[in-house]
Amino acid sequence: MFKPLNQKLTLIIALITVATLIVSGCGLAQPGIGYQGVLTDASGQPVPDGTYDMEFRLYEINYEGNPLDPDVVPNQVFTYTASVEVTDGVFDVVIGDTTTPLPVDKMGQEMELEIAVDNGSSYETLSPRQPLVGAPYAFSLYPGACITDVTTVEGPALTISKDSTLGPALLLDGKLTSTEYSYTWINPLSTVEEGTADLFTFYYSGSSDLRINATSGGTDSDILIPLDVPGTLLGQDVTLDSVRLYYGCSGDCSATQTRIRSIYLNRASSASAGALTAIDDAVGINVYASNSSYSLGSLAEPLGSDSLQSLVLRVYLYFLDTNDYIYIRGVRLGFTHQ
Repeated sequence: MFKPLNQKLTLIIALITVATLIVSGCGLAQPGIGYQGVLTDASGQPVPDGTYDMEFRLYEINYEGNPLDPDVVPNQVFTYTASVEVTDGVFDVVIGDTTTPLPVDKMGQEMELEIAVDNGSSYETLSPRQPLVGAPYAFSLYPGACITDVTTVEGPALTISKDSTLGPALLLDGKLTSTEYSYTWINPLSTVEEGTADLFTFYYSGSSDLRINATSGGTDSDILIPLDVPGTLLGQDVTLDSVRLYYGCSGDCSATQTRIRSIYLNRASSASAGALTAIDDAVGINVYASNSSYSLGSLAEPLGSDSLQSLVLRVYLYFLDTNDYIYIRGVRLGFTHQ
């Protein structure tokens, strides 16, 4: 091993490259900082050819003043050690790999790069530290990149903010793909009674609750809750996977009291929901077992975006007495993204 004395490092070019190392989960090349330089001795002559152990250290700039002030030591956040081939003083290295990945969660702020060379007994630090500019901060915007929040700090992994009077903060040309489960909420205030017998009286409580009374005891019939189902969410086709009805009774919803007897997901043949085509009649039986909500669960055959038109939830009610009532609080629809 060559033992350099009073070496100095002359920077030729610093640029971002992408190493051919695959990151599991993202399916992308592992990002790295491509760095080229010339290593010389005190007289300015290239050091002898050979392999040199080098350390590459990244620092956060968390102070005011001159960022290259040698008397101020910023917070070190990364160290990468590599055996680097040097020919005619010239070396070329990619900083970061799958074993020692770059702290990409830190790359959106000012940082400095410090280089040290093994002189045979210790690492000799070359100065000054080099500020990282431009390209290293583009890792999170590299085509096909994954933004992964590996910190333990609460909050979003990505925040985009801009004065709305100056234009959009994000312009999307294409689909926004999500693998998360999505929900929408259906307000029950468009609920109607099936048929024209006027067996029920509807009262609206608060901003969304619908209270239903029967005009006579021993009454049972259906109500229809129109489901305004989006075919797409944020430009992405969806599949309706689950339906949950939120409700309550004046007393306990039981087998012998006022209750919801069954729930069916149907398709209306017209906007008035006059004629219904059953979609799944095998779910939602004996709902009285719960007094807060009931889920139809995962549908026997989830509905794709081309099958989400004119859907209604048909709810079969039974009232023991005219003083009893049932609250319909709303319907939550669950979607997977195609």
